[in-house]
Amino acid sequence: MVTQIYTAPISAYMNRKPRTKPEDEAETGQGAEETSDKPEQASPKQPKANHANSQPRQLGGTVLSPKPAAPGKPAYDSGLGSTQHLASVKEFQATRSINISNIVNDLLGTAASVGAPDELVNNNLLPYLQTVAAEARKAKPNQKLMKMALEQSAMALDEYISATLHQKSSVVKEWVDALLMQEVTWKAEQPIDVGFMSSEADTTRSLEQAIQSAASHQVPLNPEEKADVRELVKQANTAAKQRSYETALMLYNNALALIEGKHNRQLEGQIMYFKGLSQWRSGSLDTASETLEQALTVLKESSHEALKSKTHHALGQIYPKRGQLTPAVEHYKEKLLIDTRLSDERGQIQSLAALGQLLMRQKDNAQAKQALNQALTLAQAYQHPSFLGQIYNYLGLLSAAEDEHKAAYGLYQQALKVSTGGKARQTVYQNMAALFLKTNQPHKAMAALKRALAQPAV
Repeated sequence: MVTQIYTAPISAYMNRKPRTKPEDEAETGQGAEETSDKPEQASPKQPKANHANSQPRQLGGTVLSPKPAAPGKPAYDSGLGSTQHLASVKEFQATRSINISNIVNDLLGTAASVGAPDELVNNNLLPYLQTVAAEARKAKPNQKLMKMALEQSAMALDEYISATLHQKSSVVKEWVDALLMQEVTWKAEQPIDVGFMSSEADTTRSLEQAIQSAASHQVPLNPEEKADVRELVKQANTAAKQRSYETALMLYNNALALIEGKHNRQLEGQIMYFKGLSQWRSGSLDTASETLEQALTVLKESSHEALKSKTHHALGQIYPKRGQLTPAVEHYKEKLLIDTRLSDERGQIQSLAALGQLLMRQKDNAQAKQALNQALTLAQAYQHPSFLGQIYNYLGLLSAAEDEHKAAYGLYQQALKVSTGGKARQTVYQNMAALFLKTNQPHKAMAALKRALAQPAV
């Protein structure tokens, strides 16, 4: 059953004054059917845009003309020029269903009739409506994505109306919200002309990126602001490389202050990632983990999957230093999922090796062995020898912990064969010395320690 919700035409909302409900309507909620659609007259103080009512406007490659009022109804004047008459929810209810094409076309017509500038239409309206139109042509439209797009386009128009009337307006958003509570047919039944259309090959992921790129509907950075921010980040990164962390953190904070209230979630997340790394390297592990967790929250609205993977990796390294293994394991699991989606073999090996080592520290040897063997298989298959020494070393430690001494020694030998860095080889010799002590071979243990000390510290 369709919920009976009434919304007046959009122009009525734009100039409405408080209306006294009839007594029976106030008590029972009835009486909406008898309510007149005619709005109060616009205040003479409201600014009028200079748009000829009879001339269609060309916006973003689409000719938009104000929709004429229905027969017997006045063409409303919002104070912004000739306002398109958006069909009320009550009118749609007469057909028991609202088609998505009607909603989109009404939104486009409203943009034209209130005189929305081309910049607003092209940057803040058409990208959303193009997303809706592309989905509406599919056999199974993504309803959640389409709803998000409609809400964002409504908010864009409301911001323009609010700025023009010098008072807060949510008229378009209220109209869209009310329509979305009705029975909507999401497959377009008539053409939706929103200029350049996406092809059927567009994936849901790319469409989600179009929505998420401005999900909070903040004002985007202009080119000058973006250049200033990037220059600050460049200077901060240079300071961080020079280990001038105090200077680096000050510059990162300045960059974040410049983008406050602006919508560039990817850039914001990137700056927070760099800031977290500097905090970590300066020894502030608590604040570093807090900053990096915030970066991940910001990056949820970004399509920069590789940066998310790096952030999970950093947190996976920081938490064990704070004595917290469980959150580290969770971050490496998330990193592994991202690396798998990206077909990043190196990233997958890194994640699996780290998981194996952490699970081993948690005494979950079965899961640790499974992760390490998967890492070993990938490292051998994709020829990533840089990881082989580390993986053999971890497997050796695991075998030693399970008293499989002969297997452990063989794995340490394998690690030494493929490890080239002095520090890595030093670690293997130290573990080998511990194995010899455990098996009561002190002379061999001493020899292994001497070899460990002889390795270059790089």
